[in-house]
Amino acid sequence: MVMKMFGFPGIAFATAFMLIRLPMVATAMDQSPARLQPPVACIPGENCFLQQMADMTGGPGVSDPFCGSASYDGHSGLDIRLRSMADVSRGVEVLAMADGVVVGARDGESDRLVRNQADAEAVSGRECGNGVVIAHGGGIVTQYCHLRKGSIKVKGGQRVSAGVILGEVGSSGLAQFPHLHAEMRINDKPVDIITGKAADGGCEQPAVPGTPLLASEFASALGDGDAVLLDSGMAGSPPSQQQLLERGAPPLPNASSPAVLGWAWLANLRKGDRITVLLTWPDGRTTALQSSKPLDNNKADYLAFAGRKRIPVPGDYRLEIAIIREGKALRTWRSSYTVE
Repeated sequence: MVMKMFGFPGIAFATAFMLIRLPMVATAMDQSPARLQPPVACIPGENCFLQQMADMTGGPGVSDPFCGSASYDGHSGLDIRLRSMADVSRGVEVLAMADGVVVGARDGESDRLVRNQADAEAVSGRECGNGVVIAHGGGIVTQYCHLRKGSIKVKGGQRVSAGVILGEVGSSGLAQFPHLHAEMRINDKPVDIITGKAADGGCEQPAVPGTPLLASEFASALGDGDAVLLDSGMAGSPPSQQQLLERGAPPLPNASSPAVLGWAWLANLRKGDRITVLLTWPDGRTTALQSSKPLDNNKADYLAFAGRKRIPVPGDYRLEIAIIREGKALRTWRSSYTVE
């Protein structure tokens, strides 16, 4: 039996996330938008996921707008992630959230995954990577970061409408995973685009009056930053987080595979959570994994798998994944796979 779990809370960089400050152009916008449209052409929970939100503390400690842990110190926007660089290659469009005027754009930064301090220092001053800044009137500005190299479709001074394609999701700048960093600032102060809360007054504060919010259906689908399943499946050998980030899900096992494994890749787990992976073979045998103790801290990214070092048999396999919190199943996912 194979039972293994991996997780990490994220690389701790010495400097806070810095946004691009691009040359500004004059605009005649004087009315703020009433509502913000989705910034990514994707289906939350299916091919894109909420990874992080703005930090509400304004000082030491971390809290997302829902008083959870889906943020990091000094983070000022909403990170909507893709699973892997393979998704980047397929092209996922970034869209303007409201009518406005482009006041800055930058392209030409390479797409890469930042893994250590040296990688972070290599993009110092260009943390946003390829990006776009749009002024919407009423002191409201939105910014879009980490776009794919060569994908920017707008330029400074251009008027755009809500839903116009700005570029594609990438991993340029200070990006540990492929994603869009979408941010709203009102009079140069970051405001969370889901709740309308200013990013410095604590998670229990009310929304800033009159603040436009992200379209409710899209925001609801993104969720509140609590635990989410990024991907799961079966494999003939243990997957790794690097493999999943770079190439996506591994192929199903086959007759020549040395083992049969069920795996689960999750995000935003909390201290104390337990993970259960249950793989049922065609004949009803099961291989189960449950963490021997609660997680020792919050996990931004977590990989668990369980299986048998045995050549697979043809047939239908069932995989069940559960997050156990405070002794109860918080969320459960079930899927089935056919091995030929």
